[in-house]
Amino acid sequence: MRLILSLAAAAALALGWTARAQDAPLLAVAEVRASAGGQTTVDLVLVEAPEGLQQYSFSLTTSDANVVALVDVAGVELSGPFFQVSGRSAERLDFRALDLEDVIKPGDQDLVLARVTVNAVRDGTATLTLTATAFVDDRGVKVEPEVQQGRVTVGQAAPPPT
Repeated sequence: MRLILSLAAAAALALGWTARAQDAPLLAVAEVRASAGGQTTVDLVLVEAPEGLQQYSFSLTTSDANVVALVDVAGVELSGPFFQVSGRSAERLDFRALDLEDVIKPGDQDLVLARVTVNAVRDGTATLTLTATAFVDDRGVKVEPEVQQGRVTVGQAAPPPT
C-alpha cells in the first residue's frame, strides 16, 4: 500500500511539474549587433502569457559593462505611471510595472514589455541576463517565467541598428 501511495505521489508530482512548465510565461531578451561607440536598443519580449500579466519586477544585468553598458529602460506595453525604474547603473537596471488596465490578457503573445538602451562601448560580446524577481499573472498567482537570455555583439562590421 505504501508503495502504491509513493508511486501515485511521484506521478502527481511529475504531472504537476509538466503542467507548470507548459503554463509558464516565456520571456526573451533580443539579440542585437551594434557598432563600437554607438547606441542601440534591446527589446524585452513577453513571448507567451498563458495566464496574462498583473505585475512584474525585473533586473537586467550585462556580463561586461566594458563592452555593453546599460543606459536606460522604458516601458512599452505598460508605460507612463504604470512603469517605474527603481535602480540604474551601467551594470544593472531594476524596473517594474503594473497592468491595472488589463492590457495584457491570458493567451497574449509577442508583446514588447520594455525597451533597453545600451551603449556599445568596444568590440566584443556581452550577455544580457533578465531575472524576474516577481511575475504575477491575472489570477494573482506569482509564477516563475522561463527566460531566454540575450546578447549584444559589438563590432566594426555590425550593421546599423534598425
